[in-house]
Amino acid sequence: MRWKILWCALFAISLSACSHRTDVDRDLSSLGLPSTQLVGHWGDGNDELYFDAVDPTYKTGGYVLMHVHPVRGGFHHQYRVDAEDPGDQHIAATLLFADGSRRDEKYVISEDGKSMTSTTTITGIETRSSWRRVDDKTRP
Repeated sequence: MRWKILWCALFAISLSACSHRTDVDRDLSSLGLPSTQLVGHWGDGNDELYFDAVDPTYKTGGYVLMHVHPVRGGFHHQYRVDAEDPGDQHIAATLLFADGSRRDEKYVISEDGKSMTSTTTITGIETRSSWRRVDDKTRP
């Protein structure tokens, strides 16, 4: 009898766990491609990012980084979208710097499109930043 009660309790708990959905489980593909939502002006309180749309011929887009103490005109680079998932609004991109170096970045855009997180790994150290959408400008 005790085994039946225990089995029923475990079964109920497992059903509850299976039916629980989180934001991670949500399908956000109705929002469109995350790379189109990336286009625009983003800020984190220190830096400003400006992303152009990706040119389908070259598979790259313009990227401008403005620091708090801006260099006149900022730093102009390119970015390439390597992969994107509309279902969870993740973007894997490569930043292509003017000096020829590159860096992998990951972006996750929020459901409302007003914020995103970026993840950068440099020499094995992962850093995350939170960004808020400022406006639709693609240049400073």
